[in-house]
Amino acid sequence: MKISPAESYKRWRHTRGYGVHSPFAYMLVKEVVRPGSDYAWYAYTDVDNAMADRVARRYRRQARILLRLAARLAVESAFIPQNVSGPFRAALLGADSRMHIVTAMAEIDRCRLIGTIGDYIPLETLTMLMARPGRILVFLNVPDGWRESLFGAVDEGLMFYSRRNVIVINRPGMQKVAYSVSI
Repeated sequence: MKISPAESYKRWRHTRGYGVHSPFAYMLVKEVVRPGSDYAWYAYTDVDNAMADRVARRYRRQARILLRLAARLAVESAFIPQNVSGPFRAALLGADSRMHIVTAMAEIDRCRLIGTIGDYIPLETLTMLMARPGRILVFLNVPDGWRESLFGAVDEGLMFYSRRNVIVINRPGMQKVAYSVSI
């Protein structure tokens, strides 16, 4: 899927905070998506150490974004698939060492943050989960057509999206808005 020059420019602008008018979204862009060199997290080392093989290394940036997101939004419980838990588990524990991390699908409804890759969780389940206020979804390698359905399930909130990845936050009292960023 090729990105148009207009979409590429919009992504570049939003990733740096230009054109992001929501104060909450701007704060997330500046502190989570692209914090700059002013932010150094002690848990970056834990995330790096959890990446044992070359395959996991490609998720370094996304794991660090997950760390900053979970810390900034004070997430107390999260779901991640068991087969991708290495650097993402380290990121969540780096955000809060007391965080309750779930890998069983039967307990997913209790979690505030849901992290997933590909079609591990069915679309119907994700849209049902995202309809609940306060839910956060971090999704890597989103299947075609799912992004719109996920954002459609949210009445109020925010979506950051790139070509393959998406972050959706169901935030009560916030106008529904989506920004193309580099995740």
